[in-house]
Amino acid sequence: MSGLEILTTSQASKLQLDYPDFYFSDAYGLASEASDNASWRIALWDGGAICFPFLQREIVGHDGCYDVTSPYGYPGVYGTEGVSEKDWLAFRGACKAYYREAGIVSEFLRLSGLVPGRDSLLECDPSIESRVHNQTLAIATCEGYETCWNRFDSRARTKVRKARKNGVEGRWYQATPQDVASDSIFRRLYVETMDRIEASPYYYFPDAYFDAIARHLDLYILEITKENEVIASAMMLPCGEICHLHLVGTALGANRLGVSNFLYDESCRWAAERSYRCLHIGGGLKPDDSLFYFKRGFGGDAVQFTIGQSVVDPAFYSRLVKQRAAELAVATESLFESGYFPAYRAPMPSVSEASE
Repeated sequence: MSGLEILTTSQASKLQLDYPDFYFSDAYGLASEASDNASWRIALWDGGAICFPFLQREIVGHDGCYDVTSPYGYPGVYGTEGVSEKDWLAFRGACKAYYREAGIVSEFLRLSGLVPGRDSLLECDPSIESRVHNQTLAIATCEGYETCWNRFDSRARTKVRKARKNGVEGRWYQATPQDVASDSIFRRLYVETMDRIEASPYYYFPDAYFDAIARHLDLYILEITKENEVIASAMMLPCGEICHLHLVGTALGANRLGVSNFLYDESCRWAAERSYRCLHIGGGLKPDDSLFYFKRGFGGDAVQFTIGQSVVDPAFYSRLVKQRAAELAVATESLFESGYFPAYRAPMPSVSEASE
């Protein structure tokens, strides 16, 4: 294969591609389609030298018009070491040609630094407006568990010892769809946690999202127990050299026992024993918040998480923003200035952070 190919989930699955991370995979594409009401695609350059997964979403009220967004999480674009600057330019040009032919108006990118490719993409196309949105943390588990433990700060190690003293234990198992069904222990704890932190409705993923992950990805569940009662649980998704601690749920009051610290310690141990290059544990809800400070205590390296955006059809984009402003009875300029992208999907004029 040479040049650009745009594949659906079914087309990609038949090729059994070697993905750099599960966020790039057609299996996660199925989960993303279920949660985002969109069509997953992957752009492949020269058979996978560059790969870029995206969701193609309909723009309601405008048949044949779409926008593009990266799937939820930490995907972006991946490129092998041998890809030249000329290839990156050709890849990006081919993507834009596809966008114009497919009626795509705008593009929102989540660009992880966990795999190579992000910087090459941004360098080859200055029309992508980008900024560092947050930092996430990756723990170098390839150096062994003892090295990981020694990099924990004293506060984290004390909490882990406290949990062990309190009789807290961990159990891992490979998950089936029933283990993440709506009536499962994991889902109950996850929903309770989202309720406590007053999470956005988006994070209450539908049943089909969890079912697709369990059926098509290598999913492991960690259960944290005390006296045989499950008081915390987490989803671990390994792929290639990386493990992702994907979603976590804890019971009310469990953290008084040091449970969260114990959960991260158990995750480090699990990844290190299997020689994964790193364990990715995410970041905070916003830069340098208390959650990021807590996770930093486990000795991970900060990785920049960048967002990018581009307008493919400026004239139609402006028309859509004007239409949305009229629907909200606000000035068109207020949507352009809100920071929300694409502005024609803004739920309200006061949004101040770039989103999708």
